[in-house]
Amino acid sequence: MHPDDRDWLAAAFLEIAESPGARVLGTGRQWGEIYFRILTADSTALPIELIGSGGVLDAAVDGIIYEVRPARTRDLLGRVLDGLSRGASIHHLLSLVAEMIASPPLDLDAAILQSSTGGEFVTVASTSTASLDMG
Repeated sequence: MHPDDRDWLAAAFLEIAESPGARVLGTGRQWGEIYFRILTADSTALPIELIGSGGVLDAAVDGIIYEVRPARTRDLLGRVLDGLSRGASIHHLLSLVAEMIASPPLDLDAAILQSSTGGEFVTVASTSTASLDMG
């Protein structure tokens, strides 16, 4: 874990564990995402998102179930906003948006199309080199 995130993350975990939502699993509700950083083997900070579901009072769980994954969407959104502020090309920005669509949990192949003056569509950004059926 990144040293700068330890204290506030520990406090967030305590708050979550004491919340009513932590008590029973299967309420259909997940908590809002918690974003923090871990350090990779080469000391690179990797953004992580964590989503929890309660189960403290569930005898089979006796705790909280967490889904942990790289915070790719948030990172990509940050890159889009940074690109906007720096005047990046629309093609570059749309490529990042397509990459967000293709990231977990969606994991979709995506294409962003632009209509031409002749009524045809042109692929502006795509996550796949395969052609899409516009049927």
